[in-house]
Amino acid sequence: MKAWTVARHLGDIRPDDDVALWLTGSAGGLAAVGHTTGAPAPVAAGRVNDAYYVEPPDPIVVRWAVPVRLTRVFLDQPVPRAALVDDGDFAGSAILTRPWSSNPFPLTDRQWLAIVRHSFGRGASANGQLPAEALTGTIDLLRRLVGQPLTTASGRTNTVVGVLPPHAIVATERSPEGQPVPIAWVDDALGRLVRDGRVEIHPRTSSYRSAFIGAVLLTLPGTRASGSPPVITLDAPPHVGTTTPLTFEGDLEQPGLASHRGEQALLRQCLLGSATEAACAICGETYPVRFLRAAHIKKRSVCMEQEARDLDHIAMPACLFGCDALFEAGYIAVDPTGHVIVTDEPGHPPGLREKLGKLAGQRVEAHTASSAAYFAWHRDNTFRRQGERSSATTSYVHRTKTEGHRRQRSPLDR
Repeated sequence: MKAWTVARHLGDIRPDDDVALWLTGSAGGLAAVGHTTGAPAPVAAGRVNDAYYVEPPDPIVVRWAVPVRLTRVFLDQPVPRAALVDDGDFAGSAILTRPWSSNPFPLTDRQWLAIVRHSFGRGASANGQLPAEALTGTIDLLRRLVGQPLTTASGRTNTVVGVLPPHAIVATERSPEGQPVPIAWVDDALGRLVRDGRVEIHPRTSSYRSAFIGAVLLTLPGTRASGSPPVITLDAPPHVGTTTPLTFEGDLEQPGLASHRGEQALLRQCLLGSATEAACAICGETYPVRFLRAAHIKKRSVCMEQEARDLDHIAMPACLFGCDALFEAGYIAVDPTGHVIVTDEPGHPPGLREKLGKLAGQRVEAHTASSAAYFAWHRDNTFRRQGERSSATTSYVHRTKTEGHRRQRSPLDR
């Protein structure tokens, strides 16, 4: 297939937008994925896919088509419509709620990720299962990497020291204080990796920060780099639970040098003293101290030395029954008034929604004038806000790479 007809959003479609081919009917579903290779253009009737129509289009009506390249076609094993109807991330998509409309049907970023989850392993370009780390969005991926040294192909070290959408702040040997890198650049490379199973890491395809982008992608399970310029390939791990026994043949113990945080014992003593029980700073519940962690408010790995030494204000006791993990992952934060705020992202399972609901509005006594800056860092760099996972928050927005934004996906129906 070289092109497909479209009737709407003609000014929104751009080259390299992601597309999905949808089969209509009760037995329909997702049959292919790929991307556009140009903008829509008028075409004469009989030139584009007329054989696919039960009733040929009116030859007098001006028609438009967009050139496409399908990178994975799985007509023999389409993703059933029912599977996507049952997926909470995809259930509200236009192709399901307004199937009578004309092509194309816009997708949100969350809906596209649902397509990626269900289609990965179908078609020629990939096999296996997509690792969860590739599905949670670029901002989540970068936030998990804050403070971790990332080694580029040339052996240099890059470190993400902050994530302030639409930029990640990346420190290098030449710029130890950090320089902004558009998240959209990483997002674009990640999107091509999960769509096609491979992506070239070179300034002509991945921006002038391609080395950093490659180092980020290589933190995903199942990725490997080969060739020059390097091409990163996603070979997903084997499916656990098949009839084939899963074993590990390498050394279970690896020698190495380890360091520890010199202030950690004193920090815990500062927070808990000699108490056998104490209250979690977030939920306020009292627990034996073995279930409380001395949790850094600002991530320890990116603290300046004077911040790491500020034991009275840099940390708080957080319980292991959800509060520590939710704060660390950015599902909760503390607002400037010292109260818990929770993520407004939709689609959470009932258990998580219930937990977040109980914490919302809780007063955090650890929030003081002296610790407010640390809580502000956490809000800005870790807290999950709706719409951050996509640079476009409305349905029909497309922007070019040079604008530093990810393009909105447009699936093609029929």
